[in-house]
Amino acid sequence: MGSKEEKAFYYVIWELDNESIGHSNINKIRYGKEASMHLHVWPQQSRKQGLGTQFVRMTLSHYFEQFQLMVLYCEPNALNEVPNKTLRKVGFECIEQREMVPGWINFYQPINRYRMTRAQYEILL
Repeated sequence: MGSKEEKAFYYVIWELDNESIGHSNINKIRYGKEASMHLHVWPQQSRKQGLGTQFVRMTLSHYFEQFQLMVLYCEPNALNEVPNKTLRKVGFECIEQREMVPGWINFYQPINRYRMTRAQYEILL
């Protein structure tokens, strides 16, 4: 399994009423430095209810504390309103907009690159 310092990715499953309804993960982990986050609420009917915002807030401590991160990034599709709104609500700042392939399972798309620093995270505590 390896230590946290060696992990390439890390997943958190989100549950509501004992049912898995989404996940978040980080990859591109540089322990003590930075990582990239992904988030997704699976059932369509569970979206746009504020659940993602609550789940992301709870998940941040896993990432910042367990991996001693100084910076956390997220690059959602710029045209997907829900994760962009969620990230802004949680306290991420949009630092860049561009077109790219954000991950190995993605296609070429416009993305918004968001950043949260450790200092910004600690303000949320």
